[in-house]
Amino acid sequence: KQNKTKQTEQKDSKMVFFRPVALLALALASSASASFEAIAGYEPLSIVTDHNAIDKDQALIESLLATGTTQSIQQAKDVYEKGAFSKTVATVTVSPSLATAIAKGTKLSGKTADGTQVDGTLFEAYTANSGTLRFQYEVNSKQAQYVNCQVGANPDPNIEGCLATSGTLAIEGSVDSITYSYSQTTGNTNERTIRGFSTGAKAKMNDCANCPYLMYEKFYKYYGEFDYADKWVQAAFALQKADFTNGDADFSLYGEAGQAQAVKKGTAYMNVWMYVLRNLEHALDNCKEGCSTAGCNDGP
Repeated sequence: KQNKTKQTEQKDSKMVFFRPVALLALALASSASASFEAIAGYEPLSIVTDHNAIDKDQALIESLLATGTTQSIQQAKDVYEKGAFSKTVATVTVSPSLATAIAKGTKLSGKTADGTQVDGTLFEAYTANSGTLRFQYEVNSKQAQYVNCQVGANPDPNIEGCLATSGTLAIEGSVDSITYSYSQTTGNTNERTIRGFSTGAKAKMNDCANCPYLMYEKFYKYYGEFDYADKWVQAAFALQKADFTNGDADFSLYGEAGQAQAVKKGTAYMNVWMYVLRNLEHALDNCKEGCSTAGCNDGP
């Protein structure tokens, strides 16, 4: 009895010791992330609204599949492949061509059709005499209005916050400006797609530094394909066999209901899930490298 009492006292002592540490950690996390909205109870330490918007692609795919028409199923495939809501980029024609080279990430600003200012950055570097450029829309920390240009393969596009069809782009820190024109409906595309999580997996989870990531390695060795998730989804859309080394699936045996479930489960549990694990692994790599927050959150 005496020994049991002693053990209880030690246990209580540890509980008392750990509680303030836990509270301190929560307080630090809360104070550090107070300016960012919580996502499903989690408070991010940086702006991740554009990444989070990939959920809108998933929701739209599921909604279109549920409609069940030939047209809506094709639209769901288009959203899967081309995106609709995440990492919006406008590709514009420049006239006259660029007078000087411009670095990737250079801040630009233009106007919407109603004259509202729209900010962004140069998506990639350009040399002098380039006749086109790609403008990546700036996003904010509020999920409800993270970006107001949502086109891509969206069957009901929102162009309210897109660059006007023609105008000028001001370059931060420069008196020069860029005259441009483009199509709002075809020129606004998405550089982050659910399909891309799989087609880009080999480079980001197998061939990279500190790779292959262990969980991804298990899956591609099992299925025999680096882009196994995309092959599953494409086979489901086509109602064909996936032709995997292991775990093969023959979707020709299913109707529309089975097709919808196969696509839905494949996109969510194979494409997105593995990419979430990849980001966790990549975050650990960045911690080891001592990378800054600003540089490490510029993820695809």
